[in-house]
Amino acid sequence: MSHTQEISDIMTIWQSKKLRKEDITFTKAAISLNTNDPLVVARPGLNNSKWIVCDTVTGKVAVLVHAGIWKWTTDLETGNFVPYGEEAPEGVPDGQIQDEPSFKCKFSYAFDTSRDTSIWDNIKIFEDHVCRQPGFNKGNRPRRPWQNGRSSTNRDKYIINTRVFANRSAFNTKEGGEYKVPYEVHPWLKEGITRFPEAHQIPNPDRPKYFEFTENRISSLADSNEPTFKQGDIIWMTFKLGFVVTGGYWWPEIIPIEFVRVGKLPEQIHSKADHSLFPSVDESFNLLCAGDIVEFTDDHSPRPVKRIRLHDSYNQEEDSYRRKGHVEKEEDINMNDEPVLDDDYVHVDAPETNSKNRLRSGRGGKNTNRS
Repeated sequence: MSHTQEISDIMTIWQSKKLRKEDITFTKAAISLNTNDPLVVARPGLNNSKWIVCDTVTGKVAVLVHAGIWKWTTDLETGNFVPYGEEAPEGVPDGQIQDEPSFKCKFSYAFDTSRDTSIWDNIKIFEDHVCRQPGFNKGNRPRRPWQNGRSSTNRDKYIINTRVFANRSAFNTKEGGEYKVPYEVHPWLKEGITRFPEAHQIPNPDRPKYFEFTENRISSLADSNEPTFKQGDIIWMTFKLGFVVTGGYWWPEIIPIEFVRVGKLPEQIHSKADHSLFPSVDESFNLLCAGDIVEFTDDHSPRPVKRIRLHDSYNQEEDSYRRKGHVEKEEDINMNDEPVLDDDYVHVDAPETNSKNRLRSGRGGKNTNRS
């Protein structure tokens, strides 16, 4: 059996697993879009510039699950944010370093798709689906070139980005400037927020959580023997899928919720080495917690009968959104205020070779470049 087939067999098993009854496996959802009984549908959010994939049964934001082979990442706590004078972590090219809190500060997570193209294949099906929806991309704007999947030379990895910081607002900050996020904030982020109060930023409350799965128990990645994800790790993830339409382009956006290391590829079949606002999920969605005892199940249960119309807008009571603090999430990616261009995304290639000033140890050099 070839290594490619071995990898495919391993990944197929994990890509069919889910933890919660409301989880929908990515591949199964994609396949269903070309049937008479789709599991999900793309619908407009609070405006036509943001579309979100919803569960056709509940009408709520769909929680999709998938598994992939980890390739590389920026630092899991600081992303590409490196205060002036500090040593850049491994995996952050000099040209992508940001030393002031802003929407350009990103976490980047790269999956190895050189032998498992399922992410690309499924995204393409979803792109075709959203383009068929009435009202999507009325201006007939082109698909953004970055990660469009057209070039085979650029399909060896798929990069997911999420923000390091979020805009400060009355919904996420108490009087006196106090904020609360569900993770321990790195000292660099605290320093950046204090040093640049005019940026009006806080640590992103919706940063994905990082876990490890061993012996039917979910544990915090930080408490594991390997407190970071490494090349060849099998990562199971939960995420939302949205689509952004701006004045120039449209593109898909994977919004990660949880990353869980569930295993590793056997050493002998590692893939080739590499020298890289949407609505929230429903409040009833049970987020994973360290210490949970869980059991992955195969996704073969029958679906309930649909109860929503496929072309309705996702308009779950805007007043409720405002009460619960979701307004700032749209402002976070408001294209009128903060034009998001291709160059604004963390386009990291091989961390070991992309930076001319990288130290020989593989660690980053000090950030001596002013933004």
